[in-house]
Amino acid sequence: MIYSIIPAKTESSRLPGKNTFKFFLGDKPLIAYTIEAVKEAGIHPLVFTNEKNIFNNTDAVIIPRNDDVSGLQATMKETVSTFIYKMNLKKDDVILLTYLTCPFRTSESIQKAIKLFHTTKADSLQSVTAVDYRPYGLMQKQKNHKFKCLQSQKNYYQKQNTPTLYKANGAIYIFKVSELVKLNNQMFNDDTVGYELDSIEGLDIDTKEDLMFAEKIMENRKNERLNYQLSGERDIKTKRSSFRGGVRFKCIETIRT
Repeated sequence: MIYSIIPAKTESSRLPGKNTFKFFLGDKPLIAYTIEAVKEAGIHPLVFTNEKNIFNNTDAVIIPRNDDVSGLQATMKETVSTFIYKMNLKKDDVILLTYLTCPFRTSESIQKAIKLFHTTKADSLQSVTAVDYRPYGLMQKQKNHKFKCLQSQKNYYQKQNTPTLYKANGAIYIFKVSELVKLNNQMFNDDTVGYELDSIEGLDIDTKEDLMFAEKIMENRKNERLNYQLSGERDIKTKRSSFRGGVRFKCIETIRT
C-alpha cells in the first residue's frame, strides 16, 4: 500500500513561514498545491506537522509531528522514520514523500512516477531536474581573495562537451519502507531510479528569489487563462512535463572541505 507524507514544520531558517498553512502563494496556502496534487493522483494526503494552529480547509489528514524531528537539525530521513513508526507501517508498504515547497508538481507526474517505480521494480525513486549551469566551473574561495575550481575542467571546458547533469528536487520521492535504512540523508542512493521533471515542476521554493519566481509563474498562468477566456477559447491546461525516467543517477563527486 502507498502512504503519502507531506512534511511541514513551523521552523524555517531561510524563508520563515514557508512550511506552514499560513504561508500563501497566489490565492491559497502554499501547502494546498501539494495536497491537491497528491489527492488528484488518487492517494490520500497525510500532513506530518507540528503546527498546532493549522489552517486546514482541505480533507488532508493531519498527523502530529514529534518535537524531536521538528527542529532545524532534524533530517528528513529521521522525520520519515518517525512517521513510519507512528503509522505502524509494514516493510512492504511504499512511501510517497512530497515536499510542500514544490507547488508546480502535478498529479500526472506523481502517477507516472509511481508507474515507473513499479515497472522498473525499483526500491526507490526520486524526481530530478536538469541543471542549466556547469558545475565543473564552480569555485571555492581561498585565502587572499583567490578562488580554486572544485573540479577539473579539462574535458568539459566547452558547454557542448559537458554531459547533461541533474539535481534532485523535493517534488517526488517514492521508496519502500524497508529501503529507508539504505538511503542517505538526501533520500536516495546509487540504486535510486530518477524521474525527470522540467524546471517549473521541479522548482523548490527555498529562498526569497525562488518565491519571486514562483509568484511570477502564477501571475503569468493567471493572465494566460484570462486571455484565453476573453478570446472565447477553452481554458488552457497546465503544461505537463514529458515522461522521462527509468535511469539511475550518480553524484559526480563528493565535495570535501
